[in-house]
Amino acid sequence: IESTPTAGVLSLSTAELQLVSNATVLEIGRLDGTGNVEVNRFFNDADVHAATLRLLAGNDVNHGVLSGIGAGAGTFDLEVRANNDVNLTNSNINLGNNHNLKVYADDDGSGVGSVNIGAVTVQVGSGPGNTTGFMDIKGAGVSIGVSGNAGGLVEVQGIGNQSITSTVGNVSLTNANTTGGKLLVRTAGGTQTVTASGTLLATGGTGNGGSKSVTLDSGGAQTISASTI
Repeated sequence: IESTPTAGVLSLSTAELQLVSNATVLEIGRLDGTGNVEVNRFFNDADVHAATLRLLAGNDVNHGVLSGIGAGAGTFDLEVRANNDVNLTNSNINLGNNHNLKVYADDDGSGVGSVNIGAVTVQVGSGPGNTTGFMDIKGAGVSIGVSGNAGGLVEVQGIGNQSITSTVGNVSLTNANTTGGKLLVRTAGGTQTVTASGTLLATGGTGNGGSKSVTLDSGGAQTISASTI
């Protein structure tokens, strides 16, 4: 998904996305191939006229710079599935109240493929009105980390629930900042479930001054399960 077509690949503009109307599910990509899905263009509710947008990759899904998805009003659910990695490291995802976000790496169950989230905002819901919208993140491993003295937020607003699962390796929450920038992984009022087949790692930043914390927090019930913490 991009502004200017790239030769030799299937390239879609936001104008072309808008040609699909009243769809139950809009799928882009496929899981039985070997290619990537690259999101290199911002798009929002005006561009997606489907109840669910599904991004599928036989290899990786990469979310590019200045390529945010949604604008907080959220008229669609979002599913991101890759047989290998899902990289949400460059731009924000904001879904509105009562819409769902599913992010699955290692979708083929091979034991290889991680969800990697960087110094961005990944958010479901825009306030207390989110009563059913949830976030489900799963991969062989899950890595959420910030650096460059930038903060990161992975959050469900309202009373929506959040689930983070590593099926093979670790769930890693890392703040590599030296002067400031928090990493927050939380729910406002819903339940939070974190399951790590390996280790749940939480590493704060270094250096003097500023807040370089890692916060794993739930406004509702919190369940953490890991081989080691």
